[in-house]
Amino acid sequence: MKLISTVFLIFFFFSQPISANAILIGAGVLKAAVDDAKDVLFSLEKQTNEDITARLNQLDKILDGAISDIHALKNETVKDIDSIVNKTVSEVNKLEEKFMRHLSQKIQEVECVGKRITILDVKSALGGFGDVIGTHRIKIDAPILYPTEKTESCWVNCKKYQKEFEIKEPFNETYDEVKAFMLGRLKNAKKETPLNSFLTTYEYIADLASRASCLAPSSADRLRTEYVKFYMKAHHPKYLFGLKYDM
Repeated sequence: MKLISTVFLIFFFFSQPISANAILIGAGVLKAAVDDAKDVLFSLEKQTNEDITARLNQLDKILDGAISDIHALKNETVKDIDSIVNKTVSEVNKLEEKFMRHLSQKIQEVECVGKRITILDVKSALGGFGDVIGTHRIKIDAPILYPTEKTESCWVNCKKYQKEFEIKEPFNETYDEVKAFMLGRLKNAKKETPLNSFLTTYEYIADLASRASCLAPSSADRLRTEYVKFYMKAHHPKYLFGLKYDM
């Protein structure tokens, strides 16, 4: 979460007295920063099985302390809340960056050591949703949007759940195309689309992003950030339907 002049910009005059609304907005900005840092920790836990309890408690303590400082203000102004929030968000951001560096190091150790781009690596990265065709193309089978999608009869444009992609180097270009295809399908989800199709899509994109980071070192930071994003969408229901992330 980037440090910005927070949403308190909606208050045109920082000299205005503190209101309950200002306190609520401040608490919301703080919680959003802490949630971002926790996302990285949950993803780290999945990659390494490390005990993250102490770090989660550290973040909660920082959040509780900042909110207590805000509530302790009496005759001060919105500008004073803004100062507390910016200082705390900066502290949390530094921790988030530290956690992300640790996560990247672990992905490097577990997924990337000794690897180079090969057809076998790409096939492994595809998991159960695709396969290598020849030497330069892959075919992806995305999760279904409705129960009869794979069995219904059609004359043209059949198998919309299936698509071929060129294997590109660096592999992040192929990853981006596969991700766009799979997320594009979810935008056309129907009322009967199984919940598991959402979860499986996000889990697959997360795993592909993690492995693609080994095959595209120049884009590793972005890909590992996307790993966190889609892992959280797959495993934490509050993110699933756009409460935090857009598709």
